[in-house]
Amino acid sequence: MVTQEMARSPGDGALRFRIGSRLLVALTVVMLAIVVMAPSADAARAWCRTDPLVVLNGTVADVFVSGPLLAPLKVTGPTKMIVTVPEGVDTKLILSDLGFGRGYDFKFEHSNRLKETDRGIEVMVRVYVPARD
Repeated sequence: MVTQEMARSPGDGALRFRIGSRLLVALTVVMLAIVVMAPSADAARAWCRTDPLVVLNGTVADVFVSGPLLAPLKVTGPTKMIVTVPEGVDTKLILSDLGFGRGYDFKFEHSNRLKETDRGIEVMVRVYVPARD
């Protein structure tokens, strides 16, 4: 059985309108997806972050060091970092990134002033990032 809609020829204006409206809907959906998924732009202050990964008594921890977005252009030497933990705490540096492009001068120290309790491990972190400006 052939309906009147199916019998229309490709040159028929109604058929062209249906194809055109479907194409318009498809393009609208694609454009909406692009707009929704596009990264946002704003005038907020941007930051650059580096983070060595350490293990303290089997627990993995990140140590974040942040600075302005242009920090890697101004840093003049390795990021100096000292992580101090209580006596007897097992320590390992398992991963470090580029540290603002200049690497790390990293070390662990132990202190009897810090305590390990059932609530966690006291940690003191000292960081120095040499930079001009």
